[in-house]
Amino acid sequence: MLFDITKNITSLKNIYIVHGKNDETVPYENAEKIYLMATKPKALKIFDKGDHKLSCKKHQEIFSAETVNWFVKFLHPSAL
Repeated sequence: MLFDITKNITSLKNIYIVHGKNDETVPYENAEKIYLMATKPKALKIFDKGDHKLSCKKHQEIFSAETVNWFVKFLHPSAL
């Protein structure tokens, strides 16, 4: 990884990772590596044909809905 954040991963909580397999900037394997190292709760969403910008409208809609659900479930004050 160009920017190696793996030494800080275990201190993170409530991590939601989104990545596209067709990302031309950052290999999606980086997201998988981060996910495997992260502690729970965690989630990984890989879009099979997603690019770095998440430019597909359907991917954007899924991302938006799932991100809101993640925040409500894990980061809403009632969940803390």
